[in-house]
Amino acid sequence: VVGCRGVAYNDPEKSVAGVLNAVLAGGGFSNRLQREVRVKRGLSYGVHSELPAHRLAGDYAVDT
Repeated sequence: VVGCRGVAYNDPEKSVAGVLNAVLAGGGFSNRLQREVRVKRGLSYGVHSELPAHRLAGDYAVDT
């Protein structure tokens, strides 16, 4: 699991963070980490990320 500080739901950068999340590890089998870790290297069954919407900045986590 890799993580960092997330963004609050009312943060002006929330939409940018959502797009980044979708490209990097969200959105099923088409994300970049999924292709690299599972498809190309066969190291994991899958890669998942979550960008929760909290009033205050929460955690952003990517796990396999």
